[in-house]
Amino acid sequence: MNDILGALNDLNMALSLNQSYEGYMDRAIVRMALNDYQGAKSDLYSALQINPYSTEVYINRGIIELNMGNNASALKEFSSAAEIDSSSSYVYLYRAIAKINLTNYMEAIDDLNISVKIQPSADAFYYRGLHIFD
Repeated sequence: MNDILGALNDLNMALSLNQSYEGYMDRAIVRMALNDYQGAKSDLYSALQINPYSTEVYINRGIIELNMGNNASALKEFSSAAEIDSSSSYVYLYRAIAKINLTNYMEAIDDLNISVKIQPSADAFYYRGLHIFD
């Protein structure tokens, strides 16, 4: 059940037989869990070639950039996701985190307000509470 390397091997085999959006997305998630960010980015690029309108791809690419400390790149990825799907609360939550890391607090609060309006979440309220008085 917790055999992440086994999962990676299974996904490698599956993708060798059928290069699918779902396969690339799943392998990217596994690679992210292994901190193989370059491999995950490669898989997300492949998934994007199959489905160029996937919000999930841009969100995951943004998360990778956040994890690597590339906040400006993360912001671009989350903004691309927002252009595709403006109804995803996660897009605005993660974009706000990138903006907070870039010390753009007022813009981050705007995104957190949008996120909370779409779907209230503890994370959005937490970040908004931390920075509402900055």
